Amino acid sequence: MPRDNFNKPVVEELARRVAFTCSNPDCRNQTVGPKTGPEGFVTTGEAAHITAAAPGGPRYDTALTAAERSAFNNGIWLCRNCAALIDRDVEGYPVDKLVQWKKTAETRALLGINKPPTIDAAASVPGRLNVLSARDALSRAGTAMTAIARSLEELDPRFRVTIAHDGSVPSFSIEPVDGPVNVSINLRDNAKTRQQMQRFYEYGERVTLDGKDITFHGTPLLDGLNGETRHVSIANPLNCHAVVKLSVASKKKNELEFLDQGSATLSSGNKGFSCDAQLFGGCLALSVTSDGQRFHVTATPTFERWVGRGIKVLPYFDQLRKIRDAARLGLQVDIVVEVEGQRLAAGHGKLPMTSLGYGLLDFAEEMRVILHQSPIDILMPKELDITADDIDRVHQLAGLRHISVGSTMTATVEPQTEHEVESLQNSLAVSRPTAMRLTQLLDIHAFGGLLSNKQIAVEISEVVMTTRRKNIKVGQSVPVKFRATRSSRVSYIVS
Repeated sequence: MPRDNFNKPVVEELARRVAFTCSNPDCRNQTVGPKTGPEGFVTTGEAAHITAAAPGGPRYDTALTAAERSAFNNGIWLCRNCAALIDRDVEGYPVDKLVQWKKTAETRALLGINKPPTIDAAASVPGRLNVLSARDALSRAGTAMTAIARSLEELDPRFRVTIAHDGSVPSFSIEPVDGPVNVSINLRDNAKTRQQMQRFYEYGERVTLDGKDITFHGTPLLDGLNGETRHVSIANPLNCHAVVKLSVASKKKNELEFLDQGSATLSSGNKGFSCDAQLFGGCLALSVTSDGQRFHVTATPTFERWVGRGIKVLPYFDQLRKIRDAARLGLQVDIVVEVEGQRLAAGHGKLPMTSLGYGLLDFAEEMRVILHQSPIDILMPKELDITADDIDRVHQLAGLRHISVGSTMTATVEPQTEHEVESLQNSLAVSRPTAMRLTQLLDIHAFGGLLSNKQIAVEISEVVMTTRRKNIKVGQSVPVKFRATRSSRVSYIVS
């Protein structure tokens, strides 16, 4: 009896839609490649029938017509080994399983199209580089991402899929459409994973795991993503509107200063709840867990909004400084969590010292002091490149503003005119307070070296100077000792 074989266009369509890889998710071997030599190719793949092409064959379906048996919908692209395997073990590979393989393989291929080539792959492809406008690139990326989301949803309509794109890395958000869906998870057993999952079960805290440490079962959608993700985040958000309010102890005794509030993602576990909120316009990530009586709070600055902004006008700088000081000084912090206008929980305590990465905040604060009276400003770059020498130098310069009465320092002066010599000698003769002005190279290489060639003038007013007057000559360096008085003030000018 004749077989209802696929024609050449159908065979090519089956192979191309899975990028010439075997559709068996446990195989996925490449099935096409070059012959040895300058030309030609070989293939180890086959367009296999899902239901047999002739009576007596594996999974033969009498309800299909000859045209349906030889159509694209009845085919699946496999390597030769897997093609033989599915025909020899019919019970192990029923029709619905092979149909699922096909859908999953096509989705993998679609995901692969949207991934940028590696450096090696890009270097191996000759030809001209097509340059897209930003608008065209965003439009094409958006269309491709939407197609990926719809393809993933077709694998299991019980889920809604949304995709965000951060640079070259897409992230998938997968949520049940109508209530919970039972899905089993296999985790690689290690102490870090156990600790994270315990916090998830107890408080609903979001868990982010390495993609290779987690495997899903129970839905073809997640089966298709196993091994394809860099990281997997698991959360149990509650469908309600939550708000987190933050206050800190003020300078006035027994009073709190309200700083900010923000919408929060609220999750629950078997012991309590957790929530994450972005405050200060996204400059502070606040994480709260509570069992209703005790609170655990972490507050972490996020400096992305500072990139490209002048260091003298950084957004929410003062608020972040107050949070830093509260952590350092052990000041009381007050947290209120409200759900749909009703207070869910409230608590107060102290922020752990480790909860703030305030090294950059300290550096930025001292730089603002140095640049405050200067006509220039510098933009915060994405890559700061701050060295230990930069930190020490800025700290020493900014620290001059804290000089105390009676403190002394020695500096080298070099008068350039007879008038400067006379003025200096007169100040020394009567020991009256005068202004000291030191000018030198700023020599700070942070911020892309923007300040490495700038001059800084440090002027300290109302200081008393002492040195040997006969050594003061035009163009000659002489060490001078300065003593601070009650009226001494420090100012900086960078030019």
